Amino acid sequence: MTLTAQELDRTTAYFEKYVSRAEGFLEDLKCEVCCDRYKSCGYSCKRHYLCRECHAKVALCPFCRAPQPGVYPDLWYCGGSSFDFKPLTEAVVRNGISSTAFGSRFSSPTDYAFWFRSACEAGVTQLGTFENHPSSMKMVLRVVADCVNRRSNYPIFAWHKQQHLHFDAARWKIIQDSILARTQASPTLEPEVRRHLRKSLQMLLRKIKEIAGQAGLLYRPA
Repeated sequence: MTLTAQELDRTTAYFEKYVSRAEGFLEDLKCEVCCDRYKSCGYSCKRHYLCRECHAKVALCPFCRAPQPGVYPDLWYCGGSSFDFKPLTEAVVRNGISSTAFGSRFSSPTDYAFWFRSACEAGVTQLGTFENHPSSMKMVLRVVADCVNRRSNYPIFAWHKQQHLHFDAARWKIIQDSILARTQASPTLEPEVRRHLRKSLQMLLRKIKEIAGQAGLLYRPA
């Protein structure tokens, strides 16, 4: 079959139109943050998507601030030694703040329970030192909560909108399960370790509740 010059021009124009439209679709599929890779991961709004690499770095949707699936909305923790506030995620609750913290220091469940009690006792002592300085209490509470998070390697405390101290009992249970799994606690030892962790935390929570009112800080146990 032989096409005339007119038919060939018409077919070429038709083909170029659809190639241009397809290229437009491909541009629409590109990540709007890096403009390089293609969209593959979304947020809880189910309207906005980024590429996998950008999605891993941006916990809140850059367009509408919706969290990633598995992110606790409005809850933040102080990450590591950088003192940067980061959105709290279910993965951090399960796996801890740092994957390297479970070395020789936390080699056994009893070792971990000892270090955790030490962190809580240090917090109580520090809070008691500043009891007569209400103007400093808000800052001290934040420092104590962040220190307990880092020393325990888990975000026991979070900040609601980076302002209100938040403790969640359900989240604490997940953290306990993760601690026992990471330290490979035996079934016979598990109840004792849970009891020690609970007693240490209760000691600190009582002090925080006592101090929070003086500091004018809203303490949110849940």
